[in-house]
Amino acid sequence: MDEHLTSSGPRARLHAAALIAAPVALLASTAAYIANDGLDSGGATAGAIQVWAGIALGLAMMGLAARLEGPLPRTAAVLTLTSAIGAAGAIAFGIDSMVFATDATAAVSEADPDGLAATLGLFLPGLTMPATLIALGVASLRTGVQPRAAAIALALGGVAFPISRIGGIDALAVVADLLIGAGMVPMGLAALRRLGRTGPVGVGATGAVAA
Repeated sequence: MDEHLTSSGPRARLHAAALIAAPVALLASTAAYIANDGLDSGGATAGAIQVWAGIALGLAMMGLAARLEGPLPRTAAVLTLTSAIGAAGAIAFGIDSMVFATDATAAVSEADPDGLAATLGLFLPGLTMPATLIALGVASLRTGVQPRAAAIALALGGVAFPISRIGGIDALAVVADLLIGAGMVPMGLAALRRLGRTGPVGVGATGAVAA
């Protein structure tokens, strides 16, 4: 049994819930962008949802990274860091979209897309998020800490995500979000069920500490 899931009840539940909430919020944000005339259109509502999706994604990716601590401790540490950076990128793009909806010329992505601020504040952390998803999928596949299908879906979602966003391909963006969901949601549901059986700190229904 995954030690991360049984040894820290509240934190493990938070990560499990984030595995469900993150792809749902991400898909809702994408749908809001598409409804507002496409991924390149910006949008205050879509951007606001993306901010929350970014927060949830950060927690979800950190939770997946924690599962690698046993077999790949150094990789887990690096991916915890990149999870935080990637979440910051998703949040930054969401805020930029809200600014764009109010005044397109004030959005960093439009005012100075080739400048240092856009590079450091948007594009580098923004690309770190899908790169982290790919790395988590590959590492999970290698170590077996996730089911094979979920790990592959997560990695493929990480590949499709930047292609769809950079290219402004609405349909591919939906596919990317669904792949990320396929890599996260089953894991989150399974973790919540397992935690429900073992109790908050690995204590079973009878009060005995779970092995």
